[in-house]
Amino acid sequence: MDSCGPFPVLTLHKKSSFWALLDDKSNYVHVELLVAKSDVFSAYCKVEASWEAKSGNHVVVICMDGAKELCRGRLEAHLHSRGIAMQVIAPYAHSQNGKIERFIRTLEDGFQTLLADSGLSMSFWGDAVLTIAYIQNCVPTSVLPMNMTPFEVMEHSKPDLSHLRVWGCQCFVAIPPELHDKGGPRRFEAIFVGYEENHLSWHVRDLNGKYNFSQDVIFNELVPGRLSPSRSSTTSSTSLPSSSSLPTPPSPTPCPPCTLVRTAKGQAFADTIQVHDEHNAARRQNSIHPQQSLSAISDFVLFFATDELLSDELVDDLDSLEHDAFPSFCLLTSVDHFRFHRPQTFDLCKAPESYHEAMAHPDADVWKAAMHCELDSLEECHAFEWTTLPSDRKAIGL
Repeated sequence: MDSCGPFPVLTLHKKSSFWALLDDKSNYVHVELLVAKSDVFSAYCKVEASWEAKSGNHVVVICMDGAKELCRGRLEAHLHSRGIAMQVIAPYAHSQNGKIERFIRTLEDGFQTLLADSGLSMSFWGDAVLTIAYIQNCVPTSVLPMNMTPFEVMEHSKPDLSHLRVWGCQCFVAIPPELHDKGGPRRFEAIFVGYEENHLSWHVRDLNGKYNFSQDVIFNELVPGRLSPSRSSTTSSTSLPSSSSLPTPPSPTPCPPCTLVRTAKGQAFADTIQVHDEHNAARRQNSIHPQQSLSAISDFVLFFATDELLSDELVDDLDSLEHDAFPSFCLLTSVDHFRFHRPQTFDLCKAPESYHEAMAHPDADVWKAAMHCELDSLEECHAFEWTTLPSDRKAIGL
């Protein structure tokens, strides 16, 4: 066992430090918040009786440092009366009590992570420490057999994790019918701050800072809780940046040069043609007339980036073409807002049904990355073996 603190900020209940007791066999931990470190004695006596009743064993030895609240006073007298050996480590030899030292470091890192993720103030550190300790008892640890949790060793049953929620999130707690006014609100807004051992209920803290323990809670896990009733979505006008502080939008870049692609006999080649303003007259003279039949066009067509070339008649003419007429020429442009450009729409909420459909999606790179990840995983597991397909056999689809 060991204690940690005092912290520079007190909790709402004036707690300044915490004390941790770790069972070496099960790795089960108990954490108690303390107003003063002299409260360790009462906290230990409560846990000692509970653990001995659950495990059927008796405490034999306790490892601790030389802190007076641990090895002096009433706690020392109690341990001697029970015949419990006290292993007091040498001064500053923290490695001799390394297991609890490391666990306290885990608790400290854990509660700082919860505070940083939720954005809550340092006054919530006590609730965060208790939550980290609660979760550590419910997850597997390397000191136990595979998939075994400290809770399972101590309580002889697997923990129920269905009640776990995002710590520090916004929640709405039911007001019992005996307490709420007729026609008044039936729930109040609060912040989820922790759990209770042996209870499938939650500790919450309302906007006035008062703690409540309730089983009927609706969680909004996507929104962090705040003591102020104002929500992030109702940002005041004073917090909005002024027009002078906004970044200046970049000047429009010149349209890239048009690209000419010829598809004669399936052999495509591209030539980059830079079009200058002085060629406007020649460009208009050589442009396609709306009434010109597309069947008379040569095996390549170049559309310049001007809307005047895509009149309604030309668009209708393009729509009337059969699909087998397109392989003889290619229509390209560097401008994506032409009326002829009709992008295919996809329902991104629905997974593609084939590789070709996935590659046609606008998020094709994401699907391709997932494919490579899966292939790499299969190769690492040696799920398949490279071989040569016999000449008289066909590969099956997968």
